[in-house]
Parts: sequence; structure tokens; C-alpha cells
Amino acid sequence: MWFYDRELFAQQRALDASLKALVDPSPYPDAEPHLLSNEDGMIVELDPQITPRMREQLAHHTVSTNVFSDHALLLKKLDAEICSPDGTSTQRVHRILIDASCKVKALQFLDGTMKVNAGTIFPDVVGLGRFLRWHFDSLRTMLL
Repeated sequence: MWFYDRELFAQQRALDASLKALVDPSPYPDAEPHLLSNEDGMIVELDPQITPRMREQLAHHTVSTNVFSDHALLLKKLDAEICSPDGTSTQRVHRILIDASCKVKALQFLDGTMKVNAGTIFPDVVGLGRFLRWHFDSLRTMLL
């Protein structure tokens, strides 16, 4: 699982005001910048919030000017360029590996403690199906 400090993108938008249109929730935002003309492998944050799932998850997405680029590498590059131009990184981009054997316990913790489960983060039929499947698998694992 990769995660990052969203302040990276706030600082990026402070340097380039045209990027603010990508996260503007108003009904009439400014025109979006022409990102595809950037060939350096730029990454930006996009906040459309257009579906119930995105609103429930408070989703924010990263978009790159290069379709096949590795977003983790671009996030690290952005961190180095914007947040630590002197070379002293603040480590705002992180990766956590979750072992497969811990998956069930992690999901149970999120459900029991935070009330985060497939039913809450996917508020549609797909989420209901995932939530019921997860409960079935959990019961089956406990009983067998």
C-alpha cells in the first residue's frame, strides 16, 4: 500500500495556480491546464468526487502526464523537487507491505474499530457483494 502526504499537491498548486482547477469543487471551475503537453512525467492530484463511492471514500486521485508511468516514482520525484529542493527529503511518500496472512485480521480491525468495510467504502451493489463475501469468508475461516 502506497500513501503520501497530500500537502505535496497543495504546495504544487501554490507554485502553479492553473492546477487548482483540478480540485475545484465549484460548479464552474477554471479551465483545466493542458497537462498532456508536459513530457517530463508530471503527476497531479485530481478530485472529481463524481460518484457515491468517491464521495464516501473521500477519494483523491493522482493523474500523470505519462499514462504508463509509475506514480510512486513520480510522487517521490515531486517530493524531492517541491518539498525538499535542497536534497533533504521529508519522506512524505511511504509504502507498507501487508503480508497475506494478516489480511483477515487487518480487515476485522478496520471493521470493528473504524467501521470501515467493503459495505461502507463501496456504497453500491458491488460493495454489498464484497461485504457479504468478506463476512462469509470470515465465518468459514473461523468455523473450519
